Amino acid sequence: MTTSRTAKKVGVTQVAFWKWLSGKSMPRVSNLIVLARVMDCTVEEALKAIQRAQAVFRATGELPYGLIIRKDMLKKEYAKIKA
Repeated sequence: MTTSRTAKKVGVTQVAFWKWLSGKSMPRVSNLIVLARVMDCTVEEALKAIQRAQAVFRATGELPYGLIIRKDMLKKEYAKIKA
C-alpha cells in the first residue's frame, strides 16, 4: 500500500502522514489506532515503524518517496527495533 493510500484510509492528508514519518509531528492516538487497523498490526508495531522511519529520515535527511507500507514490512521493522 502506498503512503498516499494509507493516509487516505487513516483519514489524514498525505502531508500529515509524511510529517509523522519525518518526525515533524506524531499521530494522535486515535489516528495511530486506525493506522494499526489499516496495517493489520498492533498499535505498538505501527508506532515502532513510524519511529524507524523517523530514524532513517534523521540519518539521511530524505524521506523514501514511493515507500510501500505493508504488514510484513512493519513486522520486520519492529523486529529490527526490538532486537
